[in-house]
This record gives sequence, structure tokens and C-alpha cells, in this order.
Amino acid sequence: MQKPDSICLIGTGKLAWHLAEKLQQKRDRQLYIWGRNAEKAANLAEEFGLVHLHATDEIPANCAVILCVSDHSIQQVAQEIQGKAALILHLSGTQSLELIRGLAPHTAVMWPNQSFTLNHAVDWKYVPLSLEASDETAKYWIDDLVNELGGPSAYLSGEQRRKLHLAAVAANNFVNHLMVLTEEWCSSNGLDFQFLMPMIEQSMQRLKVQSPALSQTGPASRNDWSTITTHLSMLQDNPQFKELYALMSKQIADRYKK
Repeated sequence: MQKPDSICLIGTGKLAWHLAEKLQQKRDRQLYIWGRNAEKAANLAEEFGLVHLHATDEIPANCAVILCVSDHSIQQVAQEIQGKAALILHLSGTQSLELIRGLAPHTAVMWPNQSFTLNHAVDWKYVPLSLEASDETAKYWIDDLVNELGGPSAYLSGEQRRKLHLAAVAANNFVNHLMVLTEEWCSSNGLDFQFLMPMIEQSMQRLKVQSPALSQTGPASRNDWSTITTHLSMLQDNPQFKELYALMSKQIADRYKK
């Protein structure tokens, strides 16, 4: 079963940067890049030794196209390159494979369950990949790409992937927002947020070996409403943090009520 002999990244954002940084390490096929922002695409091409395409008409026929674009742009961009690639792959956690099915002989989804920031290297062997393929040929190529990236992977239905994406938002984005509020609280009270880091790291390590349901501590888990009330009074001038503290304390207390 023949694999595409080249890869074209479409997009110039964070995911394009990280994939270019990783994929350029393998030299047995040509890498291309195209983006609406020609200057950014040219910069990425120069940084990682990719070929900068000036138009989608330049995409080689036997090429695998990876859409590193926003969710709302996936279908539009895929339609623009319809018939120009052997395989089209999108990277969304929420968008369906059906958005691109039929726009190339083979189509697929590869959602990396990870947060990406520019110029901060990602170790792909620790990035779980949720996969979906339109057919066995697409699966064959996706498996090869996954092996190159090196991380854990699983084939999920579109509905399973969307549910996992929701879980990822709660586990990552919501927790990070809590850390934002906590850091701001520390800063406004002359405290060093980094002083909390050993406890935060210990909590994350514990999740690797024990269910979070068995790891809950704190005043709410003990139904210590005296401490909770004191804390809420301290947050009178911080209504956003107070609202979240009160909601989470109630839910934790209700769950662990003796």
C-alpha cells in the first residue's frame, strides 16, 4: 500500500509550528507549507527547511495535507484544495470527519490531546493522539505518521473524540483558570505563587496512580464550614474567585457528606 510521498502543512499557527519542528527531523520525504499569511508561511519554511508554496495549486498530487487551521476554517480550506491531495487530515477535537470526507480520496482526523504554545518544544512521545480514518488506506498512512510522532494513540469514533475533548477542557483549561485566579490572589496579597508549586506538582503526580475521587482533601471534603465561611469572607473584594470557591466547595461538600 503506497504512502503519500510528501506532506503539506496548511496553516501558520502553533500546531503548524510544532508539527514542522517534529516532521522536518525525518528526511525521507518532502515537506511543504502553505498559509493565507504568506509571510508567516515563508518564515516557517525558512526556519524548518520546508518548501513554501505560494498557492494551493502547487500542492503535489500524491501529497498528504494536514490542516493546521481553526475549527471554523476546516471545511472551507478543505474545499479549496479538493482534488489536489491524496489525503486530507484535520486536527480538531470537536469537528467531524464528515466535514472533509470525499474532498480527497482518503481523509482522516488526528487530534493531539495537548496544549501548544509557540517556541516551547513539545515532546510528542507524551502527546496522546485520537484518530479516525475514512478507510483502510487512510488508516495505514495515519498509523505511519503516529509511529513517527511517537506518542500513544487510539482510534475513537467522532462522538468519543468530542466527549474526550470536553473532558480535556475541564481537566486543562478549567484547572488553568483556577490557577490564574489563585496566582492573582497571591500577587494581590504579597504572596509568592511558586510557593504552592510543590503541592500542585504532588497533586498531579498522585493522579497518575490514584483516582481523583480518592485524593480529595481540604475543608469542603471534611464539611468544615467554619473555614469555608472564613475564606469566603476574605474574598469579598474578589467576586469572581469567591463565586468559584463557593460553587466548588458546595459540590465537594455534597459529594463527601458523611
